[in-house]
Amino acid sequence: MDVTDDIIADAYRTFRRCGVRRLPVLEGHRLVGVPTVDDLFLDVFQHLADLLGPVAGTVLKEPPGDGATELMAAAPTTRRG
Repeated sequence: MDVTDDIIADAYRTFRRCGVRRLPVLEGHRLVGVPTVDDLFLDVFQHLADLLGPVAGTVLKEPPGDGATELMAAAPTTRRG
């Protein structure tokens, strides 16, 4: 975990503990930003997309017969009747 992850984790804990949706960030006595809960969610979703991107790209680009067909055949399907 790096410093940025620590800061994000601290912000998340503060949002939860205080029940606020915005968190003023000060540098000395000067306001330098106001991250929101939505900013935190966007960061989490970006990390998730970064993790899943290479996996999804591999499955989608694989030629049939090299595992992609078997993966798609094994995927559950939902049918409405």
